[in-house]
Amino acid sequence: MKRFLLFIVLFFNAIGVKGQSEQHYLVFTFNRTYECEGYKHGTADHVWIIPYDSCRDGICENDMKPLFVDEFQMECLNDSTNYYSGIGEYPIVEYSRKDSIPWKLYKNRKSVQKQIIRTSYPKSKDVLLIYCVPIIAKCSTHEFGYNCISVVTINDEPQIWEDFWNEQGSNLSRKILQHDFSGFDYLVSVKISK
Repeated sequence: MKRFLLFIVLFFNAIGVKGQSEQHYLVFTFNRTYECEGYKHGTADHVWIIPYDSCRDGICENDMKPLFVDEFQMECLNDSTNYYSGIGEYPIVEYSRKDSIPWKLYKNRKSVQKQIIRTSYPKSKDVLLIYCVPIIAKCSTHEFGYNCISVVTINDEPQIWEDFWNEQGSNLSRKILQHDFSGFDYLVSVKISK
C-alpha cells in the first residue's frame, strides 16, 4: 500500500511539473508594415517563441511556436465558437501597460534584423522588422484550432534575461543577427473549429 501511495504521489508530481519549471526562451517579434507610395498600412506584430536549449547551435525555425499572451488569444484557446484567428498577431496600437506580459515583451525587445520585400505593385514594399527578447519564464504548450497547431502561453510574469546579449548568448546572438528569416512563415492563420 505504501508503494502504491508513493507511486501516486510521484505520478501526480510529475504531471504537475511538466511544462511548469522556469526555462530560458527567446521571443521573436516579426513586425510587418506594408508601404505604398509613402503611406504605411497594416502594421502588426507576430510573436513567436523558441526554447533557448533548442537553438544553441543556431535558430531552427521548426522549433519556433506562436506565442499567445494577450486576453483575446487566451479567450480563443478556450472558445470553440470562433472560426478563424491570426496566430500571435498584435496590432501595434493594442500595447498597453494594463496587459503586463505583452507590454514587458514590447518594451524590452531588441532589433535584430530588417528586411525589405518588394511587391509587384509599383512604389510598394513590405518592411519586416525582426526583434528578439530573451526571457526566463514558465510556459505551457497547447493544441489550438482545427488542425491542433501547438501554441505557447506564459504562465506567470516572465523575467527579462538581462545578461543574454552580453555573456551567455554572445555566440547565439551573432547567429541570430546572421540568420535568414526570409523563408519563415510568421503570417499563419488557422481554422479554429469545423
